[in-house]
Amino acid sequence: MHGPTVAHCSASPAEDRFVADEGFGQTNALFMARKGSVQAEILCQTADWFETREGVRQATPYHPHTRFLPSGTAVAFNGPRNIFLVEL
Repeated sequence: MHGPTVAHCSASPAEDRFVADEGFGQTNALFMARKGSVQAEILCQTADWFETREGVRQATPYHPHTRFLPSGTAVAFNGPRNIFLVEL
């Protein structure tokens, strides 16, 4: 993936796919890209995890952190009081 970002990213065990919690300023989805590609696709929708308070952008409690399962067949991410799993 290319372009400026404030994302947290994780790589699959084979390092052939990458997941980020922000893409091109959009913070209401998880994005996945394949190695060598600059095109990211939406993996799943999430709650928007950025908000502006008093003119400053800040993370909300919905800010996800992603991890691939060791098998590389799914991505887990956190939300408020929950853990979610997206099968690939």
